[in-house]
Amino acid sequence: MAPTEGAAELWDTYRLDLWSSCVWWYCTGDLLDLVTDWGTWGVMLDDVLEVNDPALIRGAVDEMNQIFEHNDPGALEDDAGPFTVALSDLWQRTREQGMSLRWQRRTADRFSRFLDSYLRDAAYRRDGFWPSVEHYLDNRMWSTASLANMCFNDLAHRCEHGDAVVTHPVLHAMQRATADHIALVNDVTSVHREAAWNDHINVIPLIQRQYRCTQEEAIRHAVAMADQRMHAFLALEQALPGLCAGLDAGPGERECIGHLTRGLRSWMSGNIEYHLISPRYEERPLPVGRHTAAWIAA
Repeated sequence: MAPTEGAAELWDTYRLDLWSSCVWWYCTGDLLDLVTDWGTWGVMLDDVLEVNDPALIRGAVDEMNQIFEHNDPGALEDDAGPFTVALSDLWQRTREQGMSLRWQRRTADRFSRFLDSYLRDAAYRRDGFWPSVEHYLDNRMWSTASLANMCFNDLAHRCEHGDAVVTHPVLHAMQRATADHIALVNDVTSVHREAAWNDHINVIPLIQRQYRCTQEEAIRHAVAMADQRMHAFLALEQALPGLCAGLDAGPGERECIGHLTRGLRSWMSGNIEYHLISPRYEERPLPVGRHTAAWIAA
């Protein structure tokens, strides 16, 4: 996936192993290797797919989505791209974990929406479209892959949540609060990196435009939004006993719900920790006419 020595060296400096250690601190052995590899694939892919024209990446996205659409790790051509080959390996190893077909379909759908989000963002850059902050965050929960990665929390604890649990308003709101928090932390810490190539697909410039404020004021606003999501999560957590009673959840289901909410907490705290220690978010690239992915694509 790293076509040049320079790309490999740059990605090594990001310390993606620390990302998994922060977020998946309760995983060990082969499972830790698997979630680390998923995270590495996702971050490296992010640097390649963030372009200013969907035509540049549509073929690659469609190629990878074939694996998810057919739930088939072998659904790739002989000349498949390196990220598709890596995804094939990841999906094969994930299927071998023995989770149900329903869980596999849910996970595949979330990762497919993660891939599709890059086509939408590329079209926004091409067309000079500025979404509202609210519209942006509705989409951002997919482009961070946070909802997709939350499925691995089920895998780590061997929990199979039914649709009634996954779609319950309280748990849905907790997952959305977590996804927003992850996105806001990422955008605040990476705003200077992305501003260097004049990328407006970040909550900070969108807040600046929508509320007619300075970058510093927009950063403070985004931090306040992240704090609000955290407090909303904690308030929703207080409703869990009533939720379990209303669902008539047995001990096993209650334990799985507990694992889910603790996993969401781990994601919020681990995501902050990683963004503060990884050199990825301290980069100040030289201004360029195209997005940073141009040097990789070239």
